[in-house]
Order: sequence, then C-alpha cells, then structure tokens
Amino acid sequence: MSQMTTDDSMSDDVFEDDTLRAPAQRSTPSPTGYRDYIPPLETSARSQVDEDVPIHKTILLGDSGVGKTSLLVQFETGKFQAGNFSATVGIGFTVSERT
Repeated sequence: MSQMTTDDSMSDDVFEDDTLRAPAQRSTPSPTGYRDYIPPLETSARSQVDEDVPIHKTILLGDSGVGKTSLLVQFETGKFQAGNFSATVGIGFTVSERT
C-alpha cells in the first residue's frame, strides 16, 4: 500500500499578505449599485425636501421599433416627437417631476 505525502515547500504568501488584500468595501452600498457613484447635489437636495411625495418607477419593455423611446420622450417633454430614433441599446433613463 502506498502512502501519499504532502509537501509544504510551496508558500501561500500571496494569499496571506495583508498588504496585497483589496481594501474593505464600504458598509453601505451605493443606491445605484455602481461602485463609487456619487449622485448630483440637486438630486440629494430634492430627495431631502420631497420626502412626502410618492415616487413611481416605470419600466418599458417590448419588441424593437414599437415606440418605447417615443413614449419615454413624450413623458419627459410633454409632447410627441415624430421622427426616427436610433435603437436604444441597453437602457434609457429619464427623471421627471409631476405635481
């Protein structure tokens, strides 16, 4: 019967050296999920003043070319913008205050 021997001649110093570790993450994650994101000052000021105003978030999903971007632009500007928009790849985002 053969016995298996272990050789500890290889060092794991890379994993044990504290100076090589990544810095600790901050305790509270960013509200957007993006690391080191700092919202604009007007956003912070607005959210502190309007705490009693309900916030609604809407997601538009659908096939290509059905008018999701046109609807988003109409919601933001208040008027329909006829024309061809280039295809939105990824995500389109807008903020609008309604009273």
